[in-house]
Amino acid sequence: MSDTVYPISEIFYSIQGEGSLAGTPSVFVRLAGCPLRCVWCDTSYAWSTEESEMLSVQAIVDKAVSYNCGHVVVTGGEPLACENISLLLEALKGVCEHLTVETSAMEYVSIPCDLVSISPKLSNSYPQDYDNIEEYRSQALNYAAIAKYVRQYPYQLKFVVAGEDDMGEVVEALEQIAQLSEIGVKGLKKKTMLMPKAAGRQQYRLLAPRIAEMCLKHDYLFSPRLHLEFWGNVKGT
Repeated sequence: MSDTVYPISEIFYSIQGEGSLAGTPSVFVRLAGCPLRCVWCDTSYAWSTEESEMLSVQAIVDKAVSYNCGHVVVTGGEPLACENISLLLEALKGVCEHLTVETSAMEYVSIPCDLVSISPKLSNSYPQDYDNIEEYRSQALNYAAIAKYVRQYPYQLKFVVAGEDDMGEVVEALEQIAQLSEIGVKGLKKKTMLMPKAAGRQQYRLLAPRIAEMCLKHDYLFSPRLHLEFWGNVKGT
């Protein structure tokens, strides 16, 4: 097995809180390092690699399989920003029943997985102190990369929203992805979820019913955030 090492923020066993597999017991492998730094990010401790643990592929695989769980989720940070990520994913894919990769799809990387869980970033994510917003936008919402993933992989799209003001950007994003992927907007909407923009349990409980009403109004799926409901914004959950 490769002697390449990876910056690991944490590896833990929990319930998948979001997306189409919400409620599924899963092992989470959280890589450190993310260039985006969304203002609402609830895992900002994984932005930097400075406090991460550098682990080999074998060490990561051994830890993942120790939980005796068939579902593995590779998340971040931003997994696709990690050098040689495909090597790690190939190893994990070989020992689990189902591998999810959670990403913003800031770039396209050919990866082995069973589900690409894509979180396109709207303007509500933009850091206020970012020097070049256009540069940030080009990374945070890479339509070409997203379109390539939806053409080639099982996928889901999760948009973090706070209210109706975000819907114009969601519609525009789906139109752009539909054009580049040659998948109709109606087809994309079947795998597109709106997810409440919340940093903790109280905020989630207040916002979730409103976002659910938006899903009914606009015909989108709703993504819960079960980890916030169960444990609040606590590391390792």
